[in-house]
Amino acid sequence: AVIGYLALLTLTNYLIDGWQFIPSWLGIAAVMMVFVLIYVMLFMQQMKARQEAQKLLSELENANEQLAAYAQQVENLTLETERQRMARELHDTLAQGLAGLILQIEGLELHLEQGNQEKVAEIAAQAKKRARSTLAEARQVIGALRQQDSASTAESIMHEVERFRQVS
Repeated sequence: AVIGYLALLTLTNYLIDGWQFIPSWLGIAAVMMVFVLIYVMLFMQQMKARQEAQKLLSELENANEQLAAYAQQVENLTLETERQRMARELHDTLAQGLAGLILQIEGLELHLEQGNQEKVAEIAAQAKKRARSTLAEARQVIGALRQQDSASTAESIMHEVERFRQVS
């Protein structure tokens, strides 16, 4: 396009003025055309770089969305795993406490049949203590489960770690 333009200018000037004025403006026109050509090339490179940046940005946004989805899945799995662990803990607490109470009540019945009132009173006191302890542990586990519904997973895990440290 540039060469065609220069050729057209040269031909027009030749037809109007002849060859005598061509060298004076031809150099200026050639330099201008070189600058225009360089500008067009730089503009094309800039457009190509912009398109590449847009493509990379789109890929990055997609990767970010996918990462956020994965993070949500990990959080959900962590929460579910923690709830299952706490449900097992609640089950174990209740099962152990109730099994102990059953044994104590059976012992209580045996001592009642034998008429041993002192032993009956002692076993009854132990059974009440065990029942209160089991109830308190169950409330702790249930409270922790309720906390997880309102608190973040990280906070709940830290709470459970601290509770575990206190117990052990």
